[in-house]
Amino acid sequence: MLNHDSSLIDTIKTHFSLDATILDNYLQHSQKSSHFELLPTLVKQDIVSEEELLAFLSDRYHLPLFSSISGIPTPFEKADLAISIYQQTKVLVLQLEDTILALMSLSSNWNTLSLVPSFLSAPVEWYWSTQHQILHFLDFESNQKVLSDLSATDQLQHILETAIQKRASDVHFESEEKIGKIRYRIDGKLHLSMTLQKKDFISTISRLKILSGLDIAVKRRPQDGHYSWRTQEGSMYDLRVSSIPITQGEKVVIRILDQTPIQYRLDTLGFLQEDLFLLQQICQKTSGMILVVGPTGSGKTTTLYSMLNEVDYVSKNIVTIEDPVEYHLTGISQVSVNPEQSLSFVQALRAFLRQDPDIILVGEIRDEETAQVAVRAALTGHLVLTTLHSLSVTTTLQRLHNLGIETNLLADTLQLILSQRLVRKRCSCNFSSSCPQCNGSGFYGRIPVYEILYVSTTIRERIQQNYFGSELLSPATDLHYRSLEETGNQLLKQNLTTASELNVLHAQS
Repeated sequence: MLNHDSSLIDTIKTHFSLDATILDNYLQHSQKSSHFELLPTLVKQDIVSEEELLAFLSDRYHLPLFSSISGIPTPFEKADLAISIYQQTKVLVLQLEDTILALMSLSSNWNTLSLVPSFLSAPVEWYWSTQHQILHFLDFESNQKVLSDLSATDQLQHILETAIQKRASDVHFESEEKIGKIRYRIDGKLHLSMTLQKKDFISTISRLKILSGLDIAVKRRPQDGHYSWRTQEGSMYDLRVSSIPITQGEKVVIRILDQTPIQYRLDTLGFLQEDLFLLQQICQKTSGMILVVGPTGSGKTTTLYSMLNEVDYVSKNIVTIEDPVEYHLTGISQVSVNPEQSLSFVQALRAFLRQDPDIILVGEIRDEETAQVAVRAALTGHLVLTTLHSLSVTTTLQRLHNLGIETNLLADTLQLILSQRLVRKRCSCNFSSSCPQCNGSGFYGRIPVYEILYVSTTIRERIQQNYFGSELLSPATDLHYRSLEETGNQLLKQNLTTASELNVLHAQS
């Protein structure tokens, strides 16, 4: 089908402005029978990225990319045949309503592509696909075979066990006209993992709602619930369940919170050495306020927990006020706010101030009253760690000022502001499509990209003068400040993330 394009490598060489000597060396020493079979080597050696190469091939051979498809493919109706075809050709067939899709990647067996339609006795629509997408759908196929034979209880168990195995933080159950989709959020990205027939989907949702204390008869208003769940290995998780009505039925999202006591450590999070040392020193302060800011899901709580673990909790009275308590910490008193029981952030904070605390973690400053009480606690001999939804160091100061905090109080109490985001961390496999750890995605875990400001004497003076803009960060001898761009560039130099990840981050900022 594509095997006899003898000018392919020369065209790639010209299109990507590649070093001819390198390519000629690969050609000379390769035992491959086709130029197509050299393409995975170009990707593996970081000569060309897989996405760029597939886009080039799509234009050259007038075959679309799988990423451009509209609609949600489902497993081929004859799963055993689909797996057999993949084993022989490294081409995966899927179903999209009445159309059969054939996904080929750089690793496909080019000499056998023409056999795919004959195996199926039907025409196919061809698409270029990354190997990661193909491996994902192979996993998708196996999940479908498992789920089809299970009860609603066992289906839910399988979905949750798979989520834990894949390190998912959230599970999305999404109802459509004829099917239900299951998507996992892994390292900040949503991935379609499996689909259910509508009747099975409804049964599984009903079982989930019963377990989490929701009313299964209520489908036209939002509901929230939770329940504790134990894996087959014995690990405990708190599942926070949220249901909302949508046009096709219900959408339910589970937030997965590991209840195993975790000892977070600052030195494992990915901060640059100089900034790590500063954070460790700040945690030893006896008063003042440490602010970690950023959007939802930027790792603020994990950073604060890691700071608490820098403190000797045996000789300190440490309390946290959270909504809700996400992870349990050893040796620390933790309280979940409960407005229905007259326990708000402010009420809990005021109560704790009467219990001789040394360090107080306030999950979030949401309003003027909470901000005022937290600042006064920091001013009266307590170390206060807290978060705020803002996008940068300067907007954090402006936000606190807008909440009614006077500039002299800001100057007197603030110790450090850390504004952070998370980007996906490069897997050590160097984007190998066969990596069992990252499943061929090239990423495993996440790492912070951050802006950090130590509130030095100079910064205190500038805050008192209402300098909340660029003038706040003018060069000074005692200025410890690092920008988002600078930390991102350092991560690139250390090969810990990719330029594309940082580009997405900057586009969102």
